[in-house]
Amino acid sequence: MRQKSGDIALVEGNNELNVQMTPLPVGSFTYSNVSARMVSFNPAPAFYTMTFSCRVTNLTDATIARTLRLMYGSDGGSFYNYRGISLSLTLAPGQSYNFYFDGNGIMPGSDPYDPTYNGPLISRRTTHCMYLEDEYGNKSAEGCVTRG
Repeated sequence: MRQKSGDIALVEGNNELNVQMTPLPVGSFTYSNVSARMVSFNPAPAFYTMTFSCRVTNLTDATIARTLRLMYGSDGGSFYNYRGISLSLTLAPGQSYNFYFDGNGIMPGSDPYDPTYNGPLISRRTTHCMYLEDEYGNKSAEGCVTRG
């Protein structure tokens, strides 16, 4: 497009208005097949924990790199990054990744009976939810379990 006299040109970086322009991210991942299940807690079968899974897909025409965090909340409380679990993920166009969190998994280097056991314990009459979120705030649907 040709510029006319008096037009203002906006380009990445500095411009005539002295406004710093920041490039926007090139799209985001899409999330599908979100699932959460309540399962017996292996060390103490009278208790329950949960699993969460989600398919992450790059439907754009460019390779995308994002950092995904596993978010957790219960009974309508605030969500937070569960146990600091995050994943740096780079997907080419059309590529997918199946994320799976197992509440019965053991955090690296820990004893299964100490507090570093992976999953949240699910008490009676409570609802627990998880979702994935990237550094730009794009997130999957919530996967929730309720114990009556």
